[in-house]
Amino acid sequence: MKLVRKNVKDGYMISITVRVEGEYEKKGYRAIPGLQKCPHCGKPVNPKDEDMLLTIPAPLAPAIPGAALELGSAITRCSSCGEEVRDHDQCDLMSFPEVMTYLTNLRKAAAAKLARAKKGGSRGGKAK
Repeated sequence: MKLVRKNVKDGYMISITVRVEGEYEKKGYRAIPGLQKCPHCGKPVNPKDEDMLLTIPAPLAPAIPGAALELGSAITRCSSCGEEVRDHDQCDLMSFPEVMTYLTNLRKAAAAKLARAKKGGSRGGKAK
């Protein structure tokens, strides 16, 4: 799993896009129903390894305790025509263990940074 891009606005992380890299995860990615047939050329999508991307909205939002799903969207390129193909349905990120580990670590780091900022004052500087 590799971070490809971050969408940050006004200091807030809006979304991230990650590349799926594990063999187990690639197999699951290829099975996503919305990525079977290209809407542009009608041929099978057959994404290249480097084109297997997932976009995750609000990655720092804490997971809902007991929630069965963490959702993201698949984006790739058709190997035949080269056009971008998006799965308009959300996919369950629990099928991508490396992505879930990354999200967990990202959320822990953000929570620790927030705790340090609160401890050091609103500006994060030294007290007078």
